[in-house]
Formats: sequence, C-alpha cells, structure tokens
Amino acid sequence: MRGPRTPATDTLEPRSATPPSGAEVRRGPYDLCAFCPDLCLDRCPVAEATGSSALSPHAKMLSGWWWTHGLATPGPDLARLAFQCTGCQACHEACEHGVDVADALFRLRAEWTAAGHSPYDRTLFTGGGVEAPEDLIRAQARVIPHRFFVPEAQAVLFAGCRALLDHPQAVRDVLAVFRGLDIEFVGAAEAAAVCCGYPLYAGGLWDDFARHARRVSDSLRRYRLVVAVSPCCAHTMRNLFPVVGVEGPRVTTALELVAPLVMRMKREPLGQAVAYHDSCFLGRLLGLYSLPREVLGHVLGMPPIELRRAREESPCCGAGGAWDRVAPAEAAVAARRVLALAEDAGSNVLVTASPDCFVHLNSAGKAEGSPAVNVVDLFHLLARWLGSDPERAGARGDARGRRKPIEGPGS
Repeated sequence: MRGPRTPATDTLEPRSATPPSGAEVRRGPYDLCAFCPDLCLDRCPVAEATGSSALSPHAKMLSGWWWTHGLATPGPDLARLAFQCTGCQACHEACEHGVDVADALFRLRAEWTAAGHSPYDRTLFTGGGVEAPEDLIRAQARVIPHRFFVPEAQAVLFAGCRALLDHPQAVRDVLAVFRGLDIEFVGAAEAAAVCCGYPLYAGGLWDDFARHARRVSDSLRRYRLVVAVSPCCAHTMRNLFPVVGVEGPRVTTALELVAPLVMRMKREPLGQAVAYHDSCFLGRLLGLYSLPREVLGHVLGMPPIELRRAREESPCCGAGGAWDRVAPAEAAVAARRVLALAEDAGSNVLVTASPDCFVHLNSAGKAEGSPAVNVVDLFHLLARWLGSDPERAGARGDARGRRKPIEGPGS
C-alpha cells in the first residue's frame, strides 16, 4: 500500500508562501519534479526497498522545491530526505524531461551540509580509508606482490578502498588476469593506495571532496593511464572531479582494458550459465552495457542470463550514494531484491563487474531468508577461464574436461 506522497509536515518549519524579499528562487529541476505525478516511482530503489512513496524521487525533489520557493527552512529532518538517494540514475532514465534528480539531490546535500544542516556526523563519510590512507597503503602491500611496484610503469592500478579493505580477492583476480593476458605495463604504486573520494561527494562534504580530488589527481598525474578496479572510482575521477573544478587523470576501468584481449583469445569456454547484474556505476553512469555481456558470452560460451530488469532498467543494489552508510538495513533490502531477480530468472549464480556491488550483494545474501544465489565477481570468472587464478595453482584443467560449479572467493 502506498504511503503519503510527501514527507510529514511536522518535520518542516513552514515559512511564508512568498519568498523573502530579494531572494533568488532557483527554478528548473525542482519545478519539473514538483508537479510531476510520480512517473518514476517504480524505478527508485529507495522507494521500492522502504515501500514508501514519501521517499520517491518526486517527494525528495519536492523538498528542494519547498526550500527554493521559501516554503520551508532547511534543517536535519528536511536534509535527511536528500540523503535517501543512491545516485543510481534509474529515475533519470525514466524521466520524459531528462531531469537529473541525483545531481540535484547531491547538490542539496552539499549546500545544506555546508550550512550545518546535515543529519549525519561527517565521520560517517570519512571512514573506510577516506581519511586513513595508511590503512590502504598497508592493505595494498598485503594484497599486491612487491614485484608489481614498478616506479617507471606507464600505467598504475587504482584498486580502490572497497576492494582493498573488503574484497581483496578482486585485486588478486585482476592481477591474475593481467598475467594471463601478458599485460605488463600496469604497475602498482603507494600513491594509488588512496580512496577516490566518492564518500565525501555523496556525503555532501564537497569542500573536502575538492581538496581530496586535487591531491589524488596531483599524485597520479605522472601516469599516462589510471586503471580502476572499481567502476565507482572510474566514475568519480572521470565525471565527479570536474564537478568541483578538478581535472582528473586519464582513467579507464580494468574491464575496458582487458576486454579486447579477452575477445581475441581462443580458449575452451567454461560452459556454465550465470545471470548478470548491471552495476549502476558501470552501466548508467559509464555507459558500459554490452561490453561485460560480450566478455561473459566469450568466456562462458553462451550469453549470460538476463534479469527481468536489465541494462538501463537494472535495479540498484543499494550500495551507491552512501545509502548503505545512512540506511544500511534498507540498503540490504534493495540488495536482496536484486538477488531475488536472479533466483526468479532461474540462476543460482549472479555475476557483477563492480567490487562495490559484490561486497554489498554478498553481505546481504548471507542474511537468513535471503535468496540462495552465489555472487561472483566477473574478474574471478576471467581468472578461472585463463587458468591463472592465484588461489588455484594449476587450474588450467578446469576450463577443460569436467566442469565445476562457478563459485565466488571463499565459497
């Protein structure tokens, strides 16, 4: 049953319906959304997971409309609405007017946070290596062998804090695939053991994000190419650094780097059926829909199983926009809904090309009552296909003869 279309009025401090004299009322996306009949409601992972249309894109944008028209005074309760967004861009895909709801809400976060109205402590967005690079440096040294640290390397691997701290196997698998494809020009560096800064951006801490972006960009400037393990990191450096006036490094995803080489390699396919989930960062934000499917089809010998909602309509797993930090229980519900789609499609294996999605989906899948679906990183499949999985020495035979079920790290 649908809840109220707008947040409860007792969370607001009403003001005169007439904007203060001389105040500039900013129009545009808020006006378009304020009078829209919630046409993108079914696309929002937050509204879907919570079951409340009070958290629909329309309702959240309405808070911005109230504020810009002088109908509400910003405060923690009003500001909390702007944080109920994963930034997945699913509503943007459905919008007839092309309104960028995520950008508008993230800008609200930044403005209200700068004015002291954030409902969350800043430490919520600075944990996990954002302001503790020494943790990332140590983690990278544990995961990446010393021989990969080549000072004169033309390109550098940007592992990202999520992979280094929560999913180090993703980094090992990427390196294993590099070895299997004879990619030798990508090295590791201590300067690349740093967070891209996305949590600062998503947390509305844009001044901190701008300073962090400059440091990251300056430290990586000497490299011709930055190879990001995570699509989130690639999106942040490519598309979000310029938002705060910082020219990011030339960046590509590890998938984009290896795909042409994988497609030219002739090996016996794994011959197993898996489902594929489009990460919001890789799909809607970086525009890579066909590439992972082509790679999977080549490696498996068959196209991946498509979820009922796929490509531009793919559901967000709930890990973006810092929503997994401000609403972890609800974000886990969004993840389990994605797993349920794989189960509904008849697959007990769901492949993702995002370490962020892997960690979030894998964690949510361990809860009691979750769909019995095994989450696997695409690079783990590639490493197995190439016979260069670092945890399975001599696994070349696995791509021939008897088949083994596709399992994730630690399965």
